[in-house]
Amino acid sequence: MSDILHIFSTFEVGGPQRRFIDLIRMQMKGEPNSFKHHILALDGCYDAYALLPEESKGAQVIKVEPPDLSRGLVKNILTIKAFLSEHKASQILTYNWGSIEWSLAARFCSKKSYIHVQDGFGPEEQSSQIFRRKVFRRLGYGGRCKIIVPSHYLKEMALKTWGRSLSSLCYIPNGIDLERYSIAPEVGLRKELSLHADHCVIGTVCAMRPEKNIGRLIEAFSLVEKDYPNARLLLVGDGMALPAMKMLAERIGLKEKILFAGHQTQPERYSCLFDIFALSSDTEQMPLAVLESMAAGKVIAATDVGDVSTMVAAENRPYIYGKSAKILAQNLGQLVATKAVLSSIGEKNKEKAFADFSDAQMYKKWAQIYSESKDR
Repeated sequence: MSDILHIFSTFEVGGPQRRFIDLIRMQMKGEPNSFKHHILALDGCYDAYALLPEESKGAQVIKVEPPDLSRGLVKNILTIKAFLSEHKASQILTYNWGSIEWSLAARFCSKKSYIHVQDGFGPEEQSSQIFRRKVFRRLGYGGRCKIIVPSHYLKEMALKTWGRSLSSLCYIPNGIDLERYSIAPEVGLRKELSLHADHCVIGTVCAMRPEKNIGRLIEAFSLVEKDYPNARLLLVGDGMALPAMKMLAERIGLKEKILFAGHQTQPERYSCLFDIFALSSDTEQMPLAVLESMAAGKVIAATDVGDVSTMVAAENRPYIYGKSAKILAQNLGQLVATKAVLSSIGEKNKEKAFADFSDAQMYKKWAQIYSESKDR
């Protein structure tokens, strides 16, 4: 069994954490003892650990406590380097900007395989990278470091901005359990949410963080609802922005038509109720929620961020452009007005998801990456 150390800024429930959980689930189905994963959450939050397969906890997946890092950048890096050198893992994976100190230290642990995983950027870097961070990224992700990215946008970023070579990059698109999201809606759940047969349900699933810009989606929905009063907005997810979004819905007089489902451990029960999946983010790369809705056979209306326009079927691409609430409202309005085309576009999305974005395809590529630690 090969030991691998994963360093996350947090192990709360989010895209990278959900992907990791899916990879563990696939490992448990195939060769459960092939890799042992050590999880280090720098903020001490391990909420996503609860979602792991029970049989993997403490066996294939182990929590690790970080060392004390309160002495300044240089001393922190020396402390981290010593920690990494002593840890039995033969492979180190760092995730996103929050682990940059560990990236700087891991680069110089010559006896260990070092990989950085970049899933995207926070709202503060949605338009351009902060110069200081760009410098540190070039340092931390240089040398023998291999970089894994889930989007073509990030691949270009690593080549042009971080000065990495094509041979150092590995593009692995996200994949999901497609069958899990390809399910029929529950009549009882529709009734519970007061959704009627004539309602056109626009929905999204996300962590309610600033970069998801749910305020933009609510504004767009308010414009659509004026012309199509049978429209409903169903928001699934929790986070720091949730209270403000509830207040906004009430302030604009749409409290009865904007439904907040909160965090759900089975989001597929809700996403299959959507007629249209809406994405209003300021920044994304390859959002899992888009893949999940494609697997459910849904049409996507979204801001033009990351790889979203290339993820969906060609028939869906006209509804992926711009970033304003007005443009998003126009796209949503066109789809609500022509509800008959939703299923045909949704089926094309489903076909593309099953052809290109299965969890089995993703796991095969990640398992090859993990296996590099065995070869050292």
